[in-house]
Amino acid sequence: MSFSPVRRTRQNHALEHATIHLIGRAHPQSRVAGLSYPTGFTLITNLEPEAVYPLVDEALQRLKRGESHLRLHPNCGTNLMTTALLVSAVAVATLRGLSEDRSAEARFDRFTRLVLLETVALVVAAPLGLLSQAKLTTEADLSDLRVQAIVGGRYGSFNLIHVRTKGA
Repeated sequence: MSFSPVRRTRQNHALEHATIHLIGRAHPQSRVAGLSYPTGFTLITNLEPEAVYPLVDEALQRLKRGESHLRLHPNCGTNLMTTALLVSAVAVATLRGLSEDRSAEARFDRFTRLVLLETVALVVAAPLGLLSQAKLTTEADLSDLRVQAIVGGRYGSFNLIHVRTKGA
């Protein structure tokens, strides 16, 4: 995880999440999604770039001051992937050998086990997704990261805000 492009992506992912948290607080009716990569991140939003610029700087400063909780976001793709992985694994494990179940009772029993285990997987997925963000997909230490440039653009009716970062 310390390989430079991976570490930078994790740092930018943390900054993206912190920025989205601050956008949500300052502009509760806004729509925003993001994508991180080694050289920065891109936000897709209905907000004008001028409304977002100061929030990027504030997010960076707050993370540098130790507000690491801002790096975790409940709507992150990591959470979606964790949920998909758990639910798929439960389905595969539960449905293995389904064709061997001849009776309606055996099939119903397997179905009820599937529903129960899928429910458990869905309950476990949210905290596991946040743990995955904390340990795998975000990096709380942004001490060596700085914003190099913020550039706005358009994509249909949405604004694209490219935040370019650089190591110190």
